[in-house]
Amino acid sequence: LLLPPTNSVDLAVEALAKLPTGGKTPLPAGMLKALEIIRLEKLKGNHLRLLVVLITDGKANVPLRGNIRDEIVEIGRKIKELGALTLVVDTSHNDFVPNYIREIVQATEAKHYKLRDLTAEKLHSAVKTFLTHKYS
Repeated sequence: LLLPPTNSVDLAVEALAKLPTGGKTPLPAGMLKALEIIRLEKLKGNHLRLLVVLITDGKANVPLRGNIRDEIVEIGRKIKELGALTLVVDTSHNDFVPNYIREIVQATEAKHYKLRDLTAEKLHSAVKTFLTHKYS
């Protein structure tokens, strides 16, 4: 978890600037953490528009308990069922290296952006457009 739920764009920008990279978190575990946070916010009665920004190369080699692909799809569907929106920032460098980006995007009905195509301004605009479009 890089940033607890917030509506502060400034905090999000600050947190993104400090984002550690290098495959530190198993993908299904990271998605499960997002699901847990969404559930907690729902239990609190939080009626904010919940947006998960998942920054990943889509590679995964550590399952929670079984098949990685199945776990990603199952968790992604639960995130979607709880009403959270998902924006995937794809950090993969090679479009031909297998990863689970497509599965994440399909399961969560996420908006997908390649990191190499984003600037800070484009990401900010993408989040605003995504939220406005999904709720209009």
